[in-house]
Amino acid sequence: MEKEQVIANWAQHMEDGVKVVVDVEHFDFENEKRLLIPFFKFGCDKIGLINRYGEIILNPELDQILDSCYNTDDLIRVGKLYSYGFARPKSKVDVYTHCKYGVIDSMGNILINIDYREILISDDKQLFSLRDLNLNWGVKNRNGNIIVPFGKYNIIGRFWRGYARVHKKENNVGYWGVIDALGHEVIPVRHKTIYDFYGKEYSSIYVDGEYISFEDLNSIR
Repeated sequence: MEKEQVIANWAQHMEDGVKVVVDVEHFDFENEKRLLIPFFKFGCDKIGLINRYGEIILNPELDQILDSCYNTDDLIRVGKLYSYGFARPKSKVDVYTHCKYGVIDSMGNILINIDYREILISDDKQLFSLRDLNLNWGVKNRNGNIIVPFGKYNIIGRFWRGYARVHKKENNVGYWGVIDALGHEVIPVRHKTIYDFYGKEYSSIYVDGEYISFEDLNSIR
């Protein structure tokens, strides 16, 4: 295989977030930059977390680890599989398997219990947009306080620069708005279109063909 193709293959794996597992005898712990390293033991398909000093932080009981940990302020989403069933008339019970997630910090402390179908972490790592097992969205902060009650909106986006998109249906018609870090609606939920702004270096938010600047939103707070 040509060198260029090999480089392209590995570049694609990096973009896809592929993790390569090696035996501990080949692991270079002296040059490891991660603070927490996923691991599993022979004969066990569960994943744990170990630090660079060889201390086990979490025993192998996880099914997924979504994030890497390089810095002390990094947060890591971890998941476990769970199953549930529905009884169907005149048929067997239908069983479904999904993953539920929680959040830990770089020391292995649990910030969000492993009880949610989806977790979105804000850019400042202070707020969590959470989708519970009943598929309702809500928001909690790092202290565990509920900022937005679950079920108030049917979609809550990830917070960026202190704001998040929210979506609500009324009479089967969907509308968008924007909330701040306290859960207040700074753009009322009555708009047909609000473009996703998370991670974008925009100075404004696109709302139904117009642009509202972040500075204007800050003045509403």
